[in-house]
Amino acid sequence: MYPYIYYEKGDVNEWANNEPLSYLLGFITGLINYKYTYGCDDLPEDETLLVDEFGYVYEDEDSRTLVNLKEIGREYPWVQEEPEAVGATYELEVEKICGRRGYEDMREMLENDGFIFKAEYNAVRAYLERIKATQEKDDDFFRELL
Repeated sequence: MYPYIYYEKGDVNEWANNEPLSYLLGFITGLINYKYTYGCDDLPEDETLLVDEFGYVYEDEDSRTLVNLKEIGREYPWVQEEPEAVGATYELEVEKICGRRGYEDMREMLENDGFIFKAEYNAVRAYLERIKATQEKDDDFFRELL
């Protein structure tokens, strides 16, 4: 349902937007309520999944701006020293971590029924089962009319 999971830690100015692979799934999840215990922000920091880091650059003595550290040289040429990273964005390709060592904590989180996408999946499955049961009742009703 989510081949890539994007998340952030700390101070960032780019927010993760996780969209399901299927438009239909996105539509159905908008119709149902589901509860979860863990969200993407609960995923662990992992250097191998790092996309961007963010830090504060002083515009003048009194104001500072949160910027992507990759943009320092180009957008802020007056900055002599790279600022300390205060936030980061991550991209998790689910298929890549499934069979690899070193991602046990990550897999455990993704497989937890309280994780947002697993809770969503379970809720959609339950919704599908309710629809099927309703359809079977309707089919039985029409069969009796014949």
